[in-house]
Amino acid sequence: MFFTTGRKTVKHELIKLIFNEYLRRTAFKKTKVGLLKKPSELRTLCCDIACIVVYRSYDSQPDIWASSREGSYLFERLKNLLSNNEVNL
Repeated sequence: MFFTTGRKTVKHELIKLIFNEYLRRTAFKKTKVGLLKKPSELRTLCCDIACIVVYRSYDSQPDIWASSREGSYLFERLKNLLSNNEVNL
């Protein structure tokens, strides 16, 4: 299985857990920066609302990219779609 990043293709087998806590958090911070750019790019290209929620087990609050109003709107919309069985997950 292959995952495509912005610049290169990464084999799924190469993605492994980083056991060193410091290195894992550093890698996460770098990855998060790239991840948080994506909704902005989608919003620019598609003129639509995008939201990302990143929750880490060691933090009390998740990181949310979007305004709280947009995030609330998207979550309510998703909840309604799921309750009406309009989305297959």
